[in-house]
Amino acid sequence: MRPTSLYISRKVINHQDITKWMKQVGFISSIDPTLFHVTLANETAKLCWNDIPKNYSGMLEIDNINRKLSSFDNNAIVLEISSEKLENRWNDLQNNGTRWKWDNYKPHVTLTYSCPDNLEQIIPYDGPIILGSEIFNENRGCQEYKEFIL
Repeated sequence: MRPTSLYISRKVINHQDITKWMKQVGFISSIDPTLFHVTLANETAKLCWNDIPKNYSGMLEIDNINRKLSSFDNNAIVLEISSEKLENRWNDLQNNGTRWKWDNYKPHVTLTYSCPDNLEQIIPYDGPIILGSEIFNENRGCQEYKEFIL
């Protein structure tokens, strides 16, 4: 396999539950919910994927621990989540050649680019988040997401 950039993510399987909550708390739009995911690697340098351990398959359920809604610097409204398994996997990837361009790893699901006026008053989604298996792709840079009315 020729070395290429690498983007690893896990899709949110139960995105319908999150969009239902978004409607209930007053969000008016979201990115395409079928694209909800958690990023694990966002490497632009060329790597040999055979060197990256691939032992993290299967579903992963994320419990409601330390969740918060945040606005990231690109105007993304995200649901930050806490997961020892995701953080351990991220560390594993870092130890096997991937690099992260931000100061630290904050696992999250990007929800929308339309910030509600009362973001700080909204109680974060508290149901389970079910993630699918890891998806390995070439890194195609920052994606633009179309907003959908909820």
